[in-house]
Amino acid sequence: VDAIKAVQARIKAVTQSLDGVLLLRFGNDEAN
Repeated sequence: VDAIKAVQARIKAVTQSLDGVLLLRFGNDEAN
């Protein structure tokens, strides 16, 4: 169970970081 929670936490962190990168890229494109 702990291993599953660790994997889920890692996936959540990765998806959040990817969302941040996408938002920054789209935000910069719109600003330009």
